[in-house]
Amino acid sequence: MRTGDEIDPHEIMRALGISGRFSASALGQNRGKGVWRMQGEAGTFALRVLRPDEQEAAGHEREAMDVARAAGAPVPDVLAASTWQRRPVLLLSWCDGQTFAPRGASPTLVGLPARAELRS
Repeated sequence: MRTGDEIDPHEIMRALGISGRFSASALGQNRGKGVWRMQGEAGTFALRVLRPDEQEAAGHEREAMDVARAAGAPVPDVLAASTWQRRPVLLLSWCDGQTFAPRGASPTLVGLPARAELRS
């Protein structure tokens, strides 16, 4: 039985207008948000889903990726951004490799200027 709190990555892909069949692999879910690797005929993508009404946080994530990119860090491109069931969603290009903060490591972005600031 489906509850309103479940995240359906396939439904989100359809809502974003991305057609085709995809396999979905959960890379991480925590407290109502998560990231899925979506792999199909159209390519491989990362689907980032935030908690309901976290549009501001989604904007900050996009700004953080812009700052990281400007500093020369390899970051995914935002291919689509929308809202699904009040949840901000970001469809990102797939970047092979490890995340900036492996488990247990500090969440700071390696290689960014120490005084990098996000616009408000």
